[in-house]
Amino acid sequence: MWYDESESEVANQIPHKPSYFNPMYRHTDTLIMIPCHGVLRSLNAYDWQKQSLWEFENHQLRDGVNLPFCLASHIRRASQILKERFDSSILIFSGGQTKVGAGPRSEALSYYLVAEETNLFGLFNSSVQIRNALERRIFTEEFARDSLENLLFSIARFLRNNGSFS
Repeated sequence: MWYDESESEVANQIPHKPSYFNPMYRHTDTLIMIPCHGVLRSLNAYDWQKQSLWEFENHQLRDGVNLPFCLASHIRRASQILKERFDSSILIFSGGQTKVGAGPRSEALSYYLVAEETNLFGLFNSSVQIRNALERRIFTEEFARDSLENLLFSIARFLRNNGSFS
C-alpha cells in the first residue's frame, strides 16, 4: 500500500459541520468529574440522607456505612474544588440509568439533585453564587454504564461545552 497526497487533499475538502461551543467556557481548562454510584428513588432530594431511598448494588452495601453520606462527601469535595477554580472549571456528574429498580432515573441526576437540595453544602457565599454554579458550571452526563464510560463520556461532555481540551 502506498500513500497518495491527493487522498489527504480530498479529505480536507470534505465539508465539516462547524463545532459549537459556548464562549462562556473558553477559559475553562479543568474538568472535575464525579463517577456516580447510586440512584435516588425519591421524587425529590429532600430526604437524600435515607439509605432506603437509594438504589445501590449489593457489593456496595456495608454494615455501619451510610452510603448517602459517602456520596455526599464526594459531591461536597467536588464543589469545593469548583469554588476554588470557578471561572476555569466545570463539574460533571457522570452516570446513567443503571439501576432497574429505580426506573428511568440516572445516577448523575441523583447527584445533581443532592447538590441542589443541599445548596452545594453551603460552600458558596450567596444564593446567587449557588444558582450560578448549578446553572452554568455543573452538568450531568447520563449515559455512562461503568467507570470507563464515566471517564470517556465526561471528557466528551467537556469537549462539547468547551470546543477544545485546552
